[in-house]
Amino acid sequence: MGLSGGGLRAVTEADGTRLVLAEVVDGRRHLVTVEAEPVWTSDPLVHDGERVTHVVRDGVATPTSTTPVLAERNAPAHQVDPAARG
Repeated sequence: MGLSGGGLRAVTEADGTRLVLAEVVDGRRHLVTVEAEPVWTSDPLVHDGERVTHVVRDGVATPTSTTPVLAERNAPAHQVDPAARG
């Protein structure tokens, strides 16, 4: 399957609440993902990866932009927009 751990699992928040992705019918919704790995040799510690924005239409998420991210863990590029939560 190509996934570490051998399968799929639900994604949750820190308190265990499952995250759900739902498409707005006749609307336009963006999904933003961030993937980053720590750079253990940096001081201060930074994470190197990318932030990808997808547009969701007809149940399919299609990447529309990719931004490289090299920043500390609490940098804005690594954070979720609280206003985007439903």
